[in-house]
Amino acid sequence: MKKYLAIAALLLSTVSSVEAATCEQNVDKVQLFYVNGMFTDYVDFGANQQQLMSFQKAYLSSEFELNGIVDGSYNRNEEFIKQFAQVAAQKYADSGPVEQAAIRGLIIGTTDLLPNSDSAKSKAILKEIFSALDAYTIRGNSDFSQAYGRLQANLNTCQRIILVGHSQGNFYSNGLLSAFYNGYSHKDGSNLFDYPMLSYMGIALPTSVAGGPIGSSRPDLIGHITNDNDYIMEAVRESIGAVPANYNASFTFADWTGHSLGNAYLKRSGQASTIASNMKRIAKNLLPPSLHKQLSVSSSAINGMGYSKISEVLDIEFSDGTVYRYESVPESVWNSFKSASSKGKYFNISIKDKYTFTQLK
Repeated sequence: MKKYLAIAALLLSTVSSVEAATCEQNVDKVQLFYVNGMFTDYVDFGANQQQLMSFQKAYLSSEFELNGIVDGSYNRNEEFIKQFAQVAAQKYADSGPVEQAAIRGLIIGTTDLLPNSDSAKSKAILKEIFSALDAYTIRGNSDFSQAYGRLQANLNTCQRIILVGHSQGNFYSNGLLSAFYNGYSHKDGSNLFDYPMLSYMGIALPTSVAGGPIGSSRPDLIGHITNDNDYIMEAVRESIGAVPANYNASFTFADWTGHSLGNAYLKRSGQASTIASNMKRIAKNLLPPSLHKQLSVSSSAINGMGYSKISEVLDIEFSDGTVYRYESVPESVWNSFKSASSKGKYFNISIKDKYTFTQLK
């Protein structure tokens, strides 16, 4: 337990230390931000962060520069659990022993105690409970406000953020995506929708749309996976209508429900590879705002310039104050440009009229 609490404490210093560096220098760093599902206590939250750290080291570190600490915001789900418990209590008195065992397991916070002796009956009670709750929608509660503030601090560092939602945490993730894409501005005043640096990977989705409205308008920034044997999500899908399962999973005794973040997804090589593939795709589709302040230049023609290896964009501020972005520029060109004794001469010979460009300001 101390190990996981220490991880949570370390997170408090991580964001500020990254932000201390020049913001534009962080645009090729990738940061995972975890939002937990229902019935996850604080110790399990830390354990899941640790599993995400192990996952990113194994599957993403060869592709990206990663922040070693997976950040996140602990979601207590108090309102949802209260509603869930009320409905479950109403169902309990009229239920048989198998259904009552399922309800007891759910209320104390573990699917491990769900009876697998009669999965049809225990799944039926899940379906009834979720059906009575209907589609849970995010509200402006303290958990959401805390998650918003924490995620905002991460975006302010200019890193590429992958929001990772699991189970009911995906409702919060959808709410966060909508809130930020409708209201967040980068430090230079540009908006997040034009220069997206926030993506989303949903795991075990109870939501009707992966990523909500943002997922519909920007599917290139969204990834999701749900096991077809995810017992919990199957009940949700049949009762309130959720995104269809999209992974053909095999049974594992480590988690017969097929639902837990670690044993059913991150620790299963097939699922983990699928999650990693989605994360690589969406991280590469993110696009930073102007990078011309990344490197100051002593040149009569150029004031500053910056580059993103992942996006392959080169931004240049010329002496007249205009800023242009050049696309599909190889890293070798950027390295040669930085080391050139005459920046203006190198630009005229090796960059001008050779790449598609857009004026940023």
